[in-house]
Amino acid sequence: MSKKTTSFSWLRVVAVIMAAWLFFPLAEAAKVTYNGINYYYSRKGQESKTQVDKWTDAPYTGDENGVLEIPASFEVNGTTYTVIATRGAAFQGCTELKEVRLPETVTTIGNLTFDGCTSLEVDPLTPNINSLGQKAFRGCTALKEVTIPATVTNDIANQEFAGSGLQKLIFADCETPIKILLGAFSDDENPAPPLEELVIHRNLVMGSSAYNTA
Repeated sequence: MSKKTTSFSWLRVVAVIMAAWLFFPLAEAAKVTYNGINYYYSRKGQESKTQVDKWTDAPYTGDENGVLEIPASFEVNGTTYTVIATRGAAFQGCTELKEVRLPETVTTIGNLTFDGCTSLEVDPLTPNINSLGQKAFRGCTALKEVTIPATVTNDIANQEFAGSGLQKLIFADCETPIKILLGAFSDDENPAPPLEELVIHRNLVMGSSAYNTA
């Protein structure tokens, strides 16, 4: 192959890459802050999906009543962001929060999202949640009642309620079975909650260590 042919081939490769970049932009990932809340977003073209991110300088405290409301979407510098999830440990250690109002656009609760939120009193789960992360409510000592939405299909298996104040757990009506296992309510450092009532409206499979107090 001649040098001229080789150079032409490389030019064609470069042209194809540039054309693909122009017409099919890669997803962009970065952070944005709105009303004092940090968000992590992924953007492809004009579409931006965001996740509530962890506090950095100071814990989220909400308003004077300890209430924090997360918008379904917001606009910054001409770009509209839609909130679809909470990232891992998004509110971890925010001990002054009593209520976190999530929009129905949120479908995923990340691991440790409310871990250590000792003042959280109101169940933050919306009917559209389909994934509940590990240790999501660990140490939420003021939280007494939670409803697992019918849309949640992942196992409740990893200290989701360990050390919490949970007294009533409701499983919303659904035909899809769900499992509770592997210490969903306790771990080696956090005791089981004072669960008094379990309301089940779907097929529930309980593992032998679902309520492990060892």
